[in-house]
Amino acid sequence: MDTGLKKYIAIRYNIAAGFKPSQWDGKGRANLDPVWLVERLALFDTYCASSLEGQSLKDFTVLLAFDADTHENYIRTVCSCVAGVDVRPILVEAGEDYNDRFNAFVQADTDADYVSLTRLDSDDALAPTFMERVEHYARREIEKRVVDLQPLYIAFPDGQNFDTASGRYTHHDYVTSAFGTLVERRSPAMSGVYASTTQKWRRASTPSWRHRRARNGASSSMTTTPPTC
Repeated sequence: MDTGLKKYIAIRYNIAAGFKPSQWDGKGRANLDPVWLVERLALFDTYCASSLEGQSLKDFTVLLAFDADTHENYIRTVCSCVAGVDVRPILVEAGEDYNDRFNAFVQADTDADYVSLTRLDSDDALAPTFMERVEHYARREIEKRVVDLQPLYIAFPDGQNFDTASGRYTHHDYVTSAFGTLVERRSPAMSGVYASTTQKWRRASTPSWRHRRARNGASSSMTTTPPTC
C-alpha cells in the first residue's frame, strides 16, 4: 500500500484575526502595526523558528500566512529566520479564508496521497521530536487504512508555558491541544487543520473524527507569554 505522506506546519503569522496589540495606538490596521511586527519577529526568531530548525526530522514544509499588505521585505526577513527547512509564504487578501489558502497551496504543492497539517502559533515552540512523532503516528494509522475512512487528529497534550518577563516555566496538560495535527487523504474536499469543523472537534467530548492523544513523558510544545505594558 502506498503511504506517501507530505507534512506541513501551518502558521497564521499576521493575518487579520481581530486581535489588538497591547501597545497599539488605534491607528491603521492592528495586524500591520509596526511595533507589534517588530516584537513578533523577535518572538518568532527566538522561539518558533529555532524550534523548527531543531526538529529531528526536517522533511516538512512551513506555511506562513501573512496579510497580503505586509511589506515584502518583512516577509522575506521572517521566512529567512528558519534555516534548513522549506518555508513558503502564503499571502491572504482581506476577506479570504486562510484555511482555504493553506489547502489550495497543499493541493498544488504535492501529489502525495496523504497530507498532515500541524497548526502552530508564531510565538510558540515545538519539542525537537514533535514532527518525528507526528510521522510515526500518521504512518501507522495510514497503514491501518484508518485515514481512508476519516481524518485523523493527533494531539500531544503535554506542554509548557514560558513567561518572558519572569523567566518562569509552568507545565500544562492541554486537553484540547492547540498544537494539533490533522492527517487526511489529499483531495479538493479535505477539511484543513484550521477548518471550523476541526475546531469544533477539538472541543468536543465525543469526537466524530478519530483522535490520537499521545504521551511520551516529555513536553511537546511551549507557549510564550510576552510581557504586557
